[in-house]
Amino acid sequence: IEWLEIDDQYPESAVERVAALQARYPAGSRLAIVCMSDRMALAARQATAAWHGVEVVALVGFDDIPAAAAAGLTTIRQDHFRKGALAVRVLLEGLESTVLPVELTVRDT
Repeated sequence: IEWLEIDDQYPESAVERVAALQARYPAGSRLAIVCMSDRMALAARQATAAWHGVEVVALVGFDDIPAAAAAGLTTIRQDHFRKGALAVRVLLEGLESTVLPVELTVRDT
């Protein structure tokens, strides 16, 4: 397991961070990448597109933004409206924190 710290303000910085990983894996390696946002996953996809000898067997983002669907990115979806509404209620009304369901949307990656 590799954990990369990526700047949330600039998720495209994932390109350089992921590209640096290629040298750590010998030819014939298989790699699955899970990103905390679809923007980071799309940047990682760009970085791994030119890799030779290392097979990216899965690439998953989180958010299900329109660009993810257009790119065929597998992603994890969560109800954004409900998440925001609950966050406000937790802050303003002292409501207990709630775990929201997620849905895996399988596409090309």
